[in-house]
Amino acid sequence: MINVNFPVDFNINNSMKKTLRFLNCSSLHVSGLTSVDSGQNHISIHSCHHGTFRYITLIAPDESPNTDGIDISNSNNIEISKSNIRTGDDCIAINGSSSYINITELTCGPGHGISVGSLGKNGTKAEIEEIHVKNCTFNGTQNGARIKTWQTAAVQISDITFRDIQGTSNKTNVIKLSCSETLGCTNILVENVNLTSTAESKEAYSSCVNAHGRSSQSIPPIDCLLG
Repeated sequence: MINVNFPVDFNINNSMKKTLRFLNCSSLHVSGLTSVDSGQNHISIHSCHHGTFRYITLIAPDESPNTDGIDISNSNNIEISKSNIRTGDDCIAINGSSSYINITELTCGPGHGISVGSLGKNGTKAEIEEIHVKNCTFNGTQNGARIKTWQTAAVQISDITFRDIQGTSNKTNVIKLSCSETLGCTNILVENVNLTSTAESKEAYSSCVNAHGRSSQSIPPIDCLLG
């Protein structure tokens, strides 16, 4: 077991502009990290297994491009909780070959929201399962719940949960579940979600492509989910 406890006032400042990378790690516990105004992605988690990230604060200007908060790939059994991410891109991006990722009590925004993908570019295969996003708040993000794949790619996504989520989006398509046209997504659950749009005189809506699952108590309604 590896424990990494940062002081609360630890900053990655503009002069550093580095990504903090966790590679090929196991039983890692990170707590109390603050990164402010990083010019690149903040945290990269690749090929890691059984890790927890708590009390993480990541901040970048909302107009800064490609500043994901946390990128996860080829990893499993990762927990991110009790954290605040305000960046110019995805708060958390979950990429291929990842499973059993739990995100709870996260405040996200501005930025693009929490994204499963983008997956399948240039025809590459990918598989993602058991991703659970719960008890999270979005503040002025482009999207809330989002799955994004290249439509003709062989991408298999299953067992995705968005539950007890609230907040606002500066766009109207606040729930976007865009799955592969060939394999699609299965067993998606959206429950007790309330996301509204701050776009003037526009109502929030949801959209789907080949997404199978169910929803309940969702605002906006998700009528596009297939059974």
